[in-house]
Amino acid sequence: MSDMSNNSVAIDRKCFSALPEDTIVVSGSSFRSIHKIHKIIKERTEPGIEYLHFKDIRPELAEKFSSKSARLMYCYDTQSMIIKLVSGPHEGAARRIDYAVAKQCLNMGLEGSLRPSGSIRLSGVFSKKEADGSWIPTPQIPGRGPWPTMVVEVAVSESYRKLRADADWWISNSHGAVKVVIIVDVSKEKEKKKRTITFETIILDPTMTLRPLSRPRRRYKTITRQKITTSREPGRSNHDAPISVSPDEDLLLKFEEVFDRQPIPPEHDLLIKRDMLKMTSREVWEAQDVESAEEFA
Repeated sequence: MSDMSNNSVAIDRKCFSALPEDTIVVSGSSFRSIHKIHKIIKERTEPGIEYLHFKDIRPELAEKFSSKSARLMYCYDTQSMIIKLVSGPHEGAARRIDYAVAKQCLNMGLEGSLRPSGSIRLSGVFSKKEADGSWIPTPQIPGRGPWPTMVVEVAVSESYRKLRADADWWISNSHGAVKVVIIVDVSKEKEKKKRTITFETIILDPTMTLRPLSRPRRRYKTITRQKITTSREPGRSNHDAPISVSPDEDLLLKFEEVFDRQPIPPEHDLLIKRDMLKMTSREVWEAQDVESAEEFA
């Protein structure tokens, strides 16, 4: 097995081993397993659970699964499948980032140069995966294949390790075609605890691109370029309660990462402003409050 294959297997397995402790594990390769997935998604019979781990799922069954309320990852090597249940907080975070990127493109007159590809499902070396959000330059750049340049992954649980593994999956399996992954880590709502959301950009380690290795031998090491945390003190549920941003800066998305080309003046880098990060956080927390109220109704 090549170095690239070994690395891909390791990243796939990390995506599974990094699942949070409250993940529901289900075994079985019958259609009843797929039906159970849809039942859990539709009825929300497991409040607060974000991830489902299905074992012994045949590839043809995974192919049949599709839901707007969930995101899939399937590993051919182990015939295992992860389903991430998508909630209001997930959608709120992903759509706000979507809006911020679209607005910046519009301001530069590039609204037709970047296409939102949403929860696109793509196949890697030994697995396939869906994103929470993604963007592809248009018209299609020759040689890029179907991969987006930017991906968003959101989690509303104690699962930072899972988000980080997901970011590695996108960059490695796309052979670096995915330039930046924005991960959004939303803390679980807990009484008397500060509420936080961390926005982080993951990129390929620049030192890796300097090594003259062929693609099959290359290992795609990633680093965190920027990490910004919004927070609100406990007990402050009012819409106007102050939100802090640390460090006090905008989230940077480099032009060449987003469009996979160098900017032509006056084109410039994209910035998700601090006010937008605050607005996103407020809407996510409000969505959490609504879901909590529904659970206890």
